[in-house]
Amino acid sequence: MSRFLSQLIREESGHPQPKNVGTLVPTESEWVPTETKDVGTRAPTVKNVATHNNTKRDFSKVVRNENKGSIHLRPDKAILKQIRVFCAENGIGLSEFYDAAASHYLANVGTHTPPAVGTLVPYDDRRLVIYKTDEGIINLYQTQTKNRWKLSDDREAHVFNDKDIKLIELGMLQTFGNKKYTGKINSFKYFIPEIEIWLENPMEPAAIDTILNIMRHKFLANTTLKGK
Repeated sequence: MSRFLSQLIREESGHPQPKNVGTLVPTESEWVPTETKDVGTRAPTVKNVATHNNTKRDFSKVVRNENKGSIHLRPDKAILKQIRVFCAENGIGLSEFYDAAASHYLANVGTHTPPAVGTLVPYDDRRLVIYKTDEGIINLYQTQTKNRWKLSDDREAHVFNDKDIKLIELGMLQTFGNKKYTGKINSFKYFIPEIEIWLENPMEPAAIDTILNIMRHKFLANTTLKGK
């Protein structure tokens, strides 16, 4: 009762009370903290993070470009000059040289087998370093066709290195005869079908020599008359 009277007196006397000065008495529910987000920030996503890795090279594009067969090389000027002189002396193109050099490097250096890179060889033996085909087959082809020996010919012909050179010549002469000694043959590959036929049908050495002499004379007679 005394407590009630004291409160009544304070109210009547004009003492400030929470409800008459406009202040709000906080309740328990109003003080519960709520989750807030920073202004202007954005949570990272997988897509956003990926954009920061654009500095890395797209190697899939590199592989696709190299598969097209177009590779741009920038050799040293002094070395390039030596390569051009070598190609001119041996009658080969730059593309053939790079193909042959790459094949030689992979076959010998890649497998750690001799001959060592950088060793000098006599001028007359340089072709033996580049090409795998036996010298006799190369000379035979060049004599009959008047063509220079190419790397594409070498890839087709070197498998016949251990075969009888006479049977190889018979196959080549037979190919000319099939064409009536007309037209020009620009690839060793064109001779292979007839060469394989002669290799599959072995004969006595005497018979081979006899047939070979006949076909040589026939070839010379026809090519001489046609001005070849």
